[in-house]
Parts: sequence; C-alpha cells; structure tokens
Amino acid sequence: MTKVYSHYIIKYSFILLFLYGINICVAQAQESKPFTFSGVIKDAQTGEVVPFASVFLEGTSIGMASDFDGKFSFHVPKGTFEVVVSVVGFATQRKKIDFQKNETWNPFLAIEENVLGEVEVTVSEWEQKIQTNEVSVIAISIEEMENIPSIAGNFDPIKVTQLLPGVGKGFEGSSDMFVRGGDADQNLVLLDNAIVYNAGHLFGFMSVFNSAVLNDVTLTTGGFNASDGGRLSSVMKVNTKDPDLQQFRMKGEIGSLASQLAIETPIVKDKLSISLAGRRTYADKVAEATGQDLPYYFYDVNGKITYKANKNNTISFSAFKGDDIMAIETGDFDSNTGLINKNDAYALNWKHTFSPKLSLSSALTSSGFSYNLRNVDQNELVNISYSIRSLGFKNTVDYYDGKNNLWKTGVDYTMHALSPYTVLSEGDVSNVVPNQRSNSKFMHEIAPFVSHERQLTDRIQATLGFRVSSAVLAESAYIGFEPRALMTLSLTDKESVKMSYSRMNQYLHRLSNSSVALPTDIWYPSNEIVKPQNSHQVTVGYHRNLPKWKSLFTLEFFYKKLNNLVEYKEGSNAQFSTEFDDILLQGEGRSLGMEVLLRKKEGKFTGWIAYTLAKSERQFSDINYGAWFPSRYDRRHNVSIVGNYILHPRWKLSGTWEYLSGARFTPIIARYLTLNPVSTVVDIVPVYSSRNGVKLADVHRLDLSVEFSSKPEKKVQWKIVAGAYNVYNRTSPVGIVLSYDRDANTYRYEQPGLFGMLPFMNVSFSL
Repeated sequence: MTKVYSHYIIKYSFILLFLYGINICVAQAQESKPFTFSGVIKDAQTGEVVPFASVFLEGTSIGMASDFDGKFSFHVPKGTFEVVVSVVGFATQRKKIDFQKNETWNPFLAIEENVLGEVEVTVSEWEQKIQTNEVSVIAISIEEMENIPSIAGNFDPIKVTQLLPGVGKGFEGSSDMFVRGGDADQNLVLLDNAIVYNAGHLFGFMSVFNSAVLNDVTLTTGGFNASDGGRLSSVMKVNTKDPDLQQFRMKGEIGSLASQLAIETPIVKDKLSISLAGRRTYADKVAEATGQDLPYYFYDVNGKITYKANKNNTISFSAFKGDDIMAIETGDFDSNTGLINKNDAYALNWKHTFSPKLSLSSALTSSGFSYNLRNVDQNELVNISYSIRSLGFKNTVDYYDGKNNLWKTGVDYTMHALSPYTVLSEGDVSNVVPNQRSNSKFMHEIAPFVSHERQLTDRIQATLGFRVSSAVLAESAYIGFEPRALMTLSLTDKESVKMSYSRMNQYLHRLSNSSVALPTDIWYPSNEIVKPQNSHQVTVGYHRNLPKWKSLFTLEFFYKKLNNLVEYKEGSNAQFSTEFDDILLQGEGRSLGMEVLLRKKEGKFTGWIAYTLAKSERQFSDINYGAWFPSRYDRRHNVSIVGNYILHPRWKLSGTWEYLSGARFTPIIARYLTLNPVSTVVDIVPVYSSRNGVKLADVHRLDLSVEFSSKPEKKVQWKIVAGAYNVYNRTSPVGIVLSYDRDANTYRYEQPGLFGMLPFMNVSFSL
C-alpha cells in the first residue's frame, strides 16, 4: 500500500498545500475584522452544554453553530448588534452587544414550552447550516428520535440512522449499516469516544444504546475530519448526557421487549454529579410465567460521573457493559446450546479551555467484545470462543486565532489485543471438528493529524487536513497517508455548494460466518498476507434553505473506490477454521450514488423525506470468474418518509414508511452427484448462479404510533406510546431457499421472510 500510493499522495498534497497557501495569502491581504466573540452555551436547567446551537448576529450572515462541547468563537465587526442563539428544544435567546473589544458570552438556554408543544427553529438556524463548512454530516436530536416508531417501542439510534440517505441496512431488523456501498465492518461507532464493536442486542434487532442516557447522535458519511479515522465508510458519534449538577432526576420506561430505569443526582452541587441506568429484556420471564420457554435475555448498564473543577476544566468518566445470554436445553436428548456475548466500553474524557481561542480535549478509552458458543449433545462437545480488547488515547487541540483560522491537531492511538480464536471439541465430533487455536495478536494503531479551516472570502470556506495512520504488528507494519479536503461556496445566504475528498485506511477486518451479523463474527488484523482496506471518496453537494416551508433541502452525489476488501474463498469452512490467511480473498469495490434529503423541524408537522439512488459492485479474481458483480446489499432505490404531527398539546401521531430495492442473493441453480474418494459415498455438490445474480423481492413497510402525554405543569411527567411495526403485515425476505415440492415432483424457490405486524406499547415517566 505504501509503496504504491505514498509518493503520489505526497506529491499532490504539496500541490494542494501550495494552492491553499496562495488562497490564504490573498485572503489575509483583505481587511481583517478586529474582534473575537466566543462563549459556551449551556442548558439552564441542568448546566449541561448544548451542541449545534446557532449563534449569529441579527441581520447579517455572521455566525456559526456551537461544537460538540457547546463552544463557539468567531470574528465580529466593530459596532452594536443583536446576538441570537437558537437550537431545537430551547427558547431562542437574544442579547444586544456593543463590540468595541473581544467579548465573551455564556448563554443559558431554557426549555421551550409553548402552547402547541412545538419546537421553535428560526430560519437563521438553517442558514447557519447552509454556511457551515461540512458535508454529509447529519446531527439528530433526542427529541427527533423519540418520535420515530421502533420494533421494541424504545427509540433506537441505529434504526433512526438507517432512515437517513446513503445508509442501507441488511436483513429486516438488523443493526448493521451499509453506508454508501460499504460493508458493515466499515463503520466506526463511538460511545463517548470509546469504540463499540458490537452495536446490537437480540442478534441485531435492538441496539446497545439505552435511550435514557443519550444526549446527541451525529453521523458522518463523507467529508471526514482529519481527526477521525480507522474505518472507511462512516463515523457515528453517540454522546451520553452529563448528570444533572443541580437536582435529583429519575426516568423510566416499560416497553414491549425491555424496560429501563435511569437516575442522576448531584454529589457536590455545581461540581460533581453521577448517573446510573439499567435495561433488561423480560421476554424470557413473561414466557416462563405462561408456561413457555424462551431461553434468551440481554441486559446493559450505563454509568457516568462528571466533575466540573472550574469553568475551564471538566472531567467525566462513562461506562457501558452489556451481555446477551442464551441457553437452550433439550432434556429428552441430553443436549444443550449456550451463547454468551459480552460487550463493554469505558471512557475518561477531559476538556480544558486555556482561553477563548485555545482548548484541549483528551480521551482515554477501553473497549471489549467477546463471545463463547457452546454445544453439548450427549457425549459430544463443541466450544468456540473469541475476544478483542482495545485501549485507546486521543488528544486534540483546537486553536482559533480570531482571524478566520481554525486549527485542529492531535494524535490518535489504539492498541488492539486479539485473543485466540479457539475451537474445542470432544467425542466423535472431534473427527469432523478438530481442536484448533489461532495465535494471539497485538496491533498498535497510531495516527497524528492536523487540519486547518479558513474563511477565504465572504463566500468561500475551505478545510485542508492530513492524517498519517499506521499499524504495527509483530510480523508486519503499514503506514497510510490520508489527505482530507473540504470546501463550501455560499451562493447566497440561503444556498451553497459543498465539495469534499477523503482517503481512509482500515487495519481491522470483521470476518462474518454468515450473511447475518451474528455475535460470532471476529475481528482480524491486517498482516503480511491480508492487506489493510483503503478508500477514496469524492462528494459534491447542493444545500438550500427553504424559508417558505421552513425546511432544509440537500442534494449530494458521491463516488467511492474501495481496495483490499475481504471475502472468504468459495467452499471454505469459515466457522471451524483458525487459519484465516488460507481462506481469505481480497478484492476491489466501487459505488456511486445520489442522495436527497428534505428535512422540516418546525411547526405542527415535522420530519423528513430521504431518497438514495446508488450502485455498489465488487470484484475478486477468484470469484465470479474475475468479473464485477453486485455487492450483497446493492439496493438501487431506498426511500424513507418520517413524519410527526401534533394533533393536540397532549396528543402526537408519528409514522415512518420505507421502500428498499431487494438485496442480492446467490441461489443454487443445479446439483450433481460425485463419488467421495475418502468415504466412498456419493456427495451432492451444488452449482451456484453468478455471484449475487438474483435480486430478492423489494421491501416496503409502514410503522405508526400515537403518543399521549401528561400536562406540562405536572411534577411527574409521563407518556404512553402505542403503535404497530409493519402495519400492513408484509414480510421482508431474507434469502432464497430451494425446496422440493412432492406434489409436483420438482424443486422450487421460496423467499422466507421475517416479521409480520408487531404491535407495541410503552409507558415512560420522568421526575
């Protein structure tokens, strides 16, 4: 990888830096504005920072959105202006300021409670979104997520992101994401900066994120910042709420499949607070009470401690742990099957502000995933186990010089400890499944990065970034150069054109034993034989604010080239093999598409319409005779409609409708008989069609829910949500089965599906 690409990347990077330097010199020759306006936006009720708030000078296009830490800092001219601060869910704040010097303002926003229960969003918020130098980035508030019906009644961040443009999904109900033609392992999912390796409970039907503790979710599918890396297709950042520093709070929810409870309380008022939340499915207990057996349950626990030492220092420690446990016993045959799947993520975050211009963010993280699959059948035993543990450290420094220059630099380090993939067997089955054990592996990833955002003119912003990633193992080492470029051209105050280029490298590969993302997949590092994956992605977008409709319209086009993708050799037995280098192939991929999003966040009716037109292909020299073929989840069309309507201050109607082109499948088209030279028996050998040559039936589904809530003035707030998943009872096909029809004495294809209509209801409260 390095020998092929590095000299080209260095060459073109110097050219970009030279051209960019010319633009900076031209921009610096213009008259500079003298003052800096900065501050931190916080929730007046909890003291928690408010990200993505719009801060601007009334009557001008000067302003910005606050960052993840609620901070803002931008250049202002001399004179008196009215400063407006607005964000979804809070009342808009205004303040007149006479700018004669550098000014600081730390506004506290109050929760918006108007007559209709609507959320006010000023047109200027969309205008700031238009002018922000970012592309293919979508932030979703918790309020929006709460309005979307889900399979379990509790809102699910993963399921919500699957309704966004460019984000595909696997089989119905799965928590896997296939972003812009990429694979499921190419998404970096972070919980308070800690990696989450398995984001699903219940074999992927529910995510591991407890809605009671979430603060915000941001998904980036293109235009990546230089500070983010390690995966090719997307970065999903999930942040939990800081515990309330002022008063005790409690909230709980009883859902169709699981219940949850969360508490938060100050230990030292205005200084130290703590929160704790737990969730468990109880379907097994309900089945047991009715005399049935459902040998599966999951639980997860979240905790967080926040310490605000002073106005310039905040330290927080967050923890997540979740287990899935299944135990099937068959007494008549003296057999049982058990699966224990463990998931955890811990993060220690420190945020320090040196000055309004200079800040530091540090994160120390630990993440783990493991499983143990055990099957006992009379005197035979098969046990499969695997685990991965990652320790990480990330340091980021932000510097704003007050002259339209924002610098971000730092280093990202992760150490991966991959335990042996172990297969143990006893009894007669050991003749078929021999004992095997792979070697323990350690991999170190380190990536220094730097980016520079510059307001070149009144209409042009540009960001140039560079990340140097590397992976070091005992037997090999790789280095990858990752240039990032982003530019925004504001055509008017209401519309802009945005362009980006990103090169990404990925040194860990997820090996799946089936088309379904079961918790028996393993993460495998790059080595001398298995090379790192890498990608090039170009995005061009048009963004427009629609004041008449109080909406935002985006149209984006992308092209992505993927290299060194991983696939099993045809006919290999992946489940019982530990010599993965011998059964893996590497090939190429490419995808291109168009994404449309129309989003409305104000008024009685809110929601969005998303449409994706895309094509995704793969090429492996030893698969499909070396010809290009559609990827497994190459869905040509993907439509999502999300709507929420306020019927009454206490009644709300919500619904989603999805339409997806069918996924791809490789069916058996014939069988032939051959004599086994070892056992002298006749084997039936299947013959397959071209790889992914058949498209399954298209999928469409309607989900509806209605919400009834308590009066706003009540001390204890509650709400009841009832609805149905898949209202018109259409099953989603998950594959093709070749079955024998005895009456017709012939074989025929069938498309088995999952999920008919599933009613749900959940009751929640907060105080």
